[in-house]
Amino acid sequence: MSGLPTPLATATAEATAASAAAAIEVRTKDISPSSFPDDRQADLECDYDLNPSYLYQAIEARQWESASDYLNKKGDAVDSETDVESATWVTRKETNGKLRWRLLPIHAAVIFKAPLDFVELLLSEYPAGAQCKDDQGMLPLHLAFRNAADWEVLEELLTAYPQAIRIKDRKERTPLQCASSQGKRPASVIDLYTQITLASERTKIVQEANAGLDDRITTLQDAHVKTLATLKNESELQLSELSSLKNVRESQIDELKEGLVEAQAALADKDETERELTSKLEQVATALQVLTELRAAEEAAIDKNAVNRVNDLMEANTELTAMVQGLLNQQISLKVSLDQQSWESTEKADELESVLTNIREKYSEKETETNKERDSLRDLLGDSNDDVSKRLAKVLKISSESGGTADEAAATDETQSLAASELLKLERTHRSGSSVTDEKKEGAEDTTALEAVTETN
Repeated sequence: MSGLPTPLATATAEATAASAAAAIEVRTKDISPSSFPDDRQADLECDYDLNPSYLYQAIEARQWESASDYLNKKGDAVDSETDVESATWVTRKETNGKLRWRLLPIHAAVIFKAPLDFVELLLSEYPAGAQCKDDQGMLPLHLAFRNAADWEVLEELLTAYPQAIRIKDRKERTPLQCASSQGKRPASVIDLYTQITLASERTKIVQEANAGLDDRITTLQDAHVKTLATLKNESELQLSELSSLKNVRESQIDELKEGLVEAQAALADKDETERELTSKLEQVATALQVLTELRAAEEAAIDKNAVNRVNDLMEANTELTAMVQGLLNQQISLKVSLDQQSWESTEKADELESVLTNIREKYSEKETETNKERDSLRDLLGDSNDDVSKRLAKVLKISSESGGTADEAAATDETQSLAASELLKLERTHRSGSSVTDEKKEGAEDTTALEAVTETN
């Protein structure tokens, strides 16, 4: 609850607002440093460690009565020593020469919480001190908020320099943002600041309005008369210019109308030409479409004939392949039959060997001859098989590489001739095998007859 304004503080603020507003004009009229003599504007300084001013030492020691007496002894002289000390900066530096701090007596008085009468005395001695910033960019009002100064001191600093409430220090803080959490009701100060600012602005506006109203009225009247005369001359000049411009525009409009008629006629001709071109383009498009369809039909017919030829060749190749496979199967069956007959003949010969020694020798000789013929037959069949495979591969290659109608017919004739030749060779081979088989059968019959004789005996 300590942060809220009490009724007493609020009433006090309202009561002092009127008097403070009335004093604003007097306090702020000569507040800029340019209103003081040149020696007051100079940066007067003294070193805290070497030659501190008496006024600053009294403030630091909180000897408010001695400091007030010292200020009051200055008399009426503007350039007295005390008057200069109130505007003298007190600085302190580090051992390396770097600035440690820099204050005016008004800054020190706020920091050490001087009473209101002493702050008023300092501001009366040097009103511009309320606008001066220390080495941290802080005004006396910043320091008053930060050090929780009395409400009356805040009021006095606000009255001396109302604009201070919006000025920021080096850390971009306004005086209100520097307020300590233990400050004395900053809300009442803000209320006072608002009333002071409004009253100040209102008074300033009224004074400026009253001071310059007559001059402004006179100036405005003269300016108005001059403006009316100028406007009259300008209007007459503009009327003459507009009249001549009107004549020029009318002649231009007539020319434009004539040009418009010509343009409309040209546009009609252009439309007719465009219609003719459009008709011709449509005819060309129709002809191109018909031509495209004819080309597509021709290409489709060519593709169909080619597909038919390929299919015929594939069927012929399939038939030849079937024929060759049948021949190979016959060859294999002949070989199996010969092997079976040879095995049977050998078995029978072994059984009759003990009985028919002489006949076996004769049969063995005959069998040897038969084996030779059979081997030669097998070699012949193997060579025939290889030759058939090679010729068949050649036939297939010729069939795949043949192109065009004449080439396909020649390839087909050659394929049929090769197939017929192979068939004749295989038939001869089969006949040879049949003759050998017949000879075997005759030997077997002889053997059977001999066996029957042997059984009879």
